[in-house]
Amino acid sequence: MLPKLTGHHLQMFSFFKSLIGSFSRSAAIPQSGSNATVQQYLSGLQQAYAQNNGQALWHHFEQIKQGAAPANLKKLRQLYNDVPDALLSLLSYADGTYHREYAGEKIAFYLLGSDVEEYPYYLLSSGQIRQVNRFPSVFGTM
Repeated sequence: MLPKLTGHHLQMFSFFKSLIGSFSRSAAIPQSGSNATVQQYLSGLQQAYAQNNGQALWHHFEQIKQGAAPANLKKLRQLYNDVPDALLSLLSYADGTYHREYAGEKIAFYLLGSDVEEYPYYLLSSGQIRQVNRFPSVFGTM
């Protein structure tokens, strides 16, 4: 069970809701930083981390994270034809935050909010998302 967050910690995840209304799909694979909604979300998330004494966590994450390779994003587009550009753009910023290894360090970093109040989520990597399609029992069914 994830820890229950209360009060001002919820600010960190309120920006996620803004993503839902702006999902769209195009034929092109978005480049890192090309989606204004994702940029706004990440900026707000960084501020929320800072307001909740998480500046060092955010800075460390920024230093080690890597975006998904364009070939992996293309595979996701082929597998999930209607994948939103915002999700691909987010993956091009950071290719997952759920037990991902970056710079020799395994991380678990909250990056997403939820429609279930007070519970943050990790972002699966492009490879983990593809595994869900092949092995639904690994992460549950979609």
